[in-house]
Amino acid sequence: NRCIQYSTLPNSLTSRMRRTIVRKRNIDPYVRQSTLVALSLALLMLIPAGFDIGASELPDSKTLNASESPPDANLYKLYFIQPGQNQTAGMDGLISTEPPEADEDQEVASALDDDVQFMSISLMSSMEFFGRKFHANDSYYIPVELFLKSEGSQNSNVDWTVSVMTSERTVGSTTYSGSVCTSSFGSSCDFDHETIFVGIGNSESFQVGKNKRLIIKVRASMSGCDDSGSPFGGSGCTADVAFNNIDNEPNKFSKMETNGNALMNSIIVVQREGANIAEGPEIDWYPNDIVEDREMQFSIDAISAFGRADIARVDILMRDPDGNYEVDERITGDMEEIEDSSTGIFGKFLYTYNSGLNPGEYAVILKVRDVGGNEIEIEHEPIEMHQFGVSLKHRFDRSVEYFAPGKVTPVPMVLVHRGDSTKSMNVELEVLTNLGSSWLVEFDSPAGYEMSSGGSVINPTVTLTAPDDLTGMPKKIEIRAVAEADVEGVISVVHQDTLVLVVEKVDVYQPPVVSIWSDDHKIPIANSSRGDALDSTIPRFAEYG
Repeated sequence: NRCIQYSTLPNSLTSRMRRTIVRKRNIDPYVRQSTLVALSLALLMLIPAGFDIGASELPDSKTLNASESPPDANLYKLYFIQPGQNQTAGMDGLISTEPPEADEDQEVASALDDDVQFMSISLMSSMEFFGRKFHANDSYYIPVELFLKSEGSQNSNVDWTVSVMTSERTVGSTTYSGSVCTSSFGSSCDFDHETIFVGIGNSESFQVGKNKRLIIKVRASMSGCDDSGSPFGGSGCTADVAFNNIDNEPNKFSKMETNGNALMNSIIVVQREGANIAEGPEIDWYPNDIVEDREMQFSIDAISAFGRADIARVDILMRDPDGNYEVDERITGDMEEIEDSSTGIFGKFLYTYNSGLNPGEYAVILKVRDVGGNEIEIEHEPIEMHQFGVSLKHRFDRSVEYFAPGKVTPVPMVLVHRGDSTKSMNVELEVLTNLGSSWLVEFDSPAGYEMSSGGSVINPTVTLTAPDDLTGMPKKIEIRAVAEADVEGVISVVHQDTLVLVVEKVDVYQPPVVSIWSDDHKIPIANSSRGDALDSTIPRFAEYG
């Protein structure tokens, strides 16, 4: 479930439009919705008659994470190395982004009338592999470098066939005629370094799906392999492929080259603490929020299609509007709630920012570097540090308030200006719940509360006097704080917050009840609240005292 790439729904555009409307046009938020409806209708009127507004015609929604580099951004040298003990059957060599270790010796496999197969691991995510264009036509190829050696009589010939494949199909094959070496007394045949351009057709790329493999297959066929041409009789022909560290050829390897982007399916999501990655991002933040609401959770999944071994470094960056780094953190498996496994580096990184940050858009980036030096930046949708913000909470952090008939209940609250330190605003409180005319609602400052700057804290109180009869009282009470400020010379509603309290009734009694039971308390004889439900003319045996 970690490896899902999420997209914001189209209503993320709506939320961005709402923010823009408030910021640029100073429209009261209570009329924003009608404004958006009118705007939507106006846009619809511009669409030509008969135009099909199907899902396929809508523009692509902005992805949650946008890679700054395209799918073909990185050059990969994929080495053919010793497969190791835990690889799949039928694999002669492993396709790896890392060259063989210095102490790994040359490996040789026979390709004569048999397939030598080099396979990648089962990819951790789907990946597109890009070829290069032939100059002579509009087709494409993948360059495959191999160390090959064929030995036989002077009359023998060899054809090498190199194929690029996936677990599901053959992408392309190329056959070429090579040279055959005839060894003699005092001389031997060496491996030749050959580059084969394997054609993949008119499409510049092909895709290997998640849990599928990239495969390079090499096969040789030889003719004229009788012993008559050999001065020593011999035993016919051989055709071999060498890989790993090639003898007497330092820094040269059997490998292929391709462009692609194995890292682009990595994910970063900024959230509140405790959120699941599937819940999506939290875009709205405030410079002077209370401490617990300044804690950011960076949920990440750094993944390479080639597996954890391909990832060299992971960093989380957050830049303020001036380009300064508020967060510059290298992520490792030693951190709490970060897991470093065979598939990648994933988990949650918690960070509490300092109060007083500059308002504006902040860029959040997950930077992943692979062992080949390729680096990709996964950019999160910009988060907003708002100039204005109000927070309304219960002073004792309660979610339940208690009411008794005819009694006065004070509701103590905490009002926080969590926006920019340089911005002032006025905040008015109101009880949204319709309690009825029999209730008395009083605020300690009916004219509102002036908050001079971000970080200001006020402790208001609303007093609720209940009627003698609480019948029909709502189960919840909502209290709203509405903030207004001067925005470019216009007094505008800039933010609001709502406190919701669950209602519990106390000192509310039913009439007293008297009941008579049999001695074992199994048979009811009489009940004052049930009237004639029990037949009192039936003789019953009861013990008194």
